[in-house]
Amino acid sequence: MYILSSMKKIIGIALVIVFGCAAYFWNTDKERGEEVAFPAVGNVERPVQVVATFYPIRELAAGVVGNLGGVEAIVPAGMEPHDYEPSIGDIKKIYDADLFLLNGAGMDAWAEKLTSDLRSKGVPSLRLADKVILLKSDENSGHEDEHVKESVELVGMGSIAREEQGDVNEHGEWDPHFWLDPISARSLVYAISESLSQRFPENHTQFQANAERTVQKLEVLDSEYQTGLALCSKNEVVTSHDAFRYLAHRYGFKTHALAGISPEEEPSPKRLAELAAEVKEEKIKFIFFETLVSPRIAETLARETGARTLVFNPIEGVTAEESAAGIGYWSLMQDNLSALQKALECK
Repeated sequence: MYILSSMKKIIGIALVIVFGCAAYFWNTDKERGEEVAFPAVGNVERPVQVVATFYPIRELAAGVVGNLGGVEAIVPAGMEPHDYEPSIGDIKKIYDADLFLLNGAGMDAWAEKLTSDLRSKGVPSLRLADKVILLKSDENSGHEDEHVKESVELVGMGSIAREEQGDVNEHGEWDPHFWLDPISARSLVYAISESLSQRFPENHTQFQANAERTVQKLEVLDSEYQTGLALCSKNEVVTSHDAFRYLAHRYGFKTHALAGISPEEEPSPKRLAELAAEVKEEKIKFIFFETLVSPRIAETLARETGARTLVFNPIEGVTAEESAAGIGYWSLMQDNLSALQKALECK
């Protein structure tokens, strides 16, 4: 515990130094008269520059930006974003952005520490966790609550309807993987479009048209999930970490996670034994694992129970090989649907 506490202190001090250096460079550039100020609202003389913390946010934002600019993700391809530590260069990119997009809800905690200073420097940021109704990460949270279900539907229609959720930042009790639900992702697209339109009102029509095209793709995806998972003989899946609550909530199946929200967590022997008993009792045939983390625990459980392993991707990032092959958010969502249909024995 002492070592873990010391490591956390060291990481915290390192982040303070990184943030401080980035702010220094930003101010130094400003004093030298170099162009670090963002374009005046309504006067875009260069491509719009959007920076996102990690892959799925970048992918959804790129659909909104279209040919008006570019979107860059801070977490590199193939890296797990939960515990990523940004470099000074990463932070400077954020300070140079026209809009900074972060996930929130503990997924990119380092980015949340920047928002106050970004605001004071006039750098717009959008915390996407504020635009959806969050679900509890605790497996016993009772996510079939009708009040939550209604709120998610309202948000999905583009009207940001939020109920009190307490502090969604600090406690780690909220699932941050909301981009996996096409309807929640729809809310993200609308929110990004609105933020960009506020920054660059003369491009409002284009941002809105781009957003609607992206939303149409998400609605088609939602329809495919609704149809593809409508008639299944099983209702439960086992996953390597607790990342699929929004999908389960939306499409009516249950998930049992080997680990918690962070894929780096490992289950206790007691948890493994409980899951092994449940897999055998429910005759679950597949244990899901992910591409960016080790499949060791999933493979261990599969051996113990006679089940097989199957890829179920949280789409937190793509590997360099996947990116080179043109594999991304949309195709991986289709792959996840196929995997679910197989595991849930859908007709």
